Amino acid sequence: MQSSCTSGRAATFAIPALDDAGQAIAATAAEWALYDDRGLPIAAGPVSSFVAGADAAAFRIEAEHLTLAADIPSAGREIVVSFKTADGPVEARDFFVLVASRPLVVMVNSFMSYAEALSVRSSFGPTLDGWDVTSSLTMRQGALAEAFERIARMIFKISHIDPMTHASSYAAYGTGADEPFDTTRRLRLRSLTVEQFDALPDQFRRAVKRAQLMEANVLLGGDAVGKKRQDGVISETIGESSIFFSSKPYLNLPVSRQAFEELKRYVVLQFGVLRA
Repeated sequence: MQSSCTSGRAATFAIPALDDAGQAIAATAAEWALYDDRGLPIAAGPVSSFVAGADAAAFRIEAEHLTLAADIPSAGREIVVSFKTADGPVEARDFFVLVASRPLVVMVNSFMSYAEALSVRSSFGPTLDGWDVTSSLTMRQGALAEAFERIARMIFKISHIDPMTHASSYAAYGTGADEPFDTTRRLRLRSLTVEQFDALPDQFRRAVKRAQLMEANVLLGGDAVGKKRQDGVISETIGESSIFFSSKPYLNLPVSRQAFEELKRYVVLQFGVLRA
């Protein structure tokens, strides 16, 4: 199984000649087909190098069939190999993720590029435990993408500017929750284009980017104590030492307390009150 491939590059696959029960099959020929994440066909062809009795079908898929659109950071793909046997065709399936060569797309799954994230990192103190310990580029980029998703769920309000002054940039201003500004002038980052995001105040954009990096740091393991508190742990004993955590209710937010600290002056919180 090939877990991932890079968009725009040809790749070679080897699918074992096994049935659904994992038993070897005696195949005389094989064909492959590639499908997108909606099950729609992309490409297909024979496995010309396959010889009768081979234990796997090895074939190459050209780059033109493994290329994502510019605004898509990743997408799932399915390969189906049909082995021809004396008892009829037997299908074997494999799945992989097609990843853009630059998987962070600004205002699609990140507020900044990876290069800018490194620059933002330099604005913090000497150590961000999760981020600094993790040397894997893939893990860091994945954490930044997840941090974007969490921050994008939140609602913001920039009190010192009047959204009406930006109305000309938003053709559907005030039409509902799917627009950048709703009728109460609350800002929804997921609705913004790169140009619209860049038009927002520098201080707000800086806070959002710092929050994204802080959230990525937490996702990479940089807030062990906060994770324990969020999970409801009151105390922890290791050997002869015990650690006690605050028993105060932990505010459940879409992001960590470190990321929230960067954003709190802009965040709109909504609470529901239930009658006992």
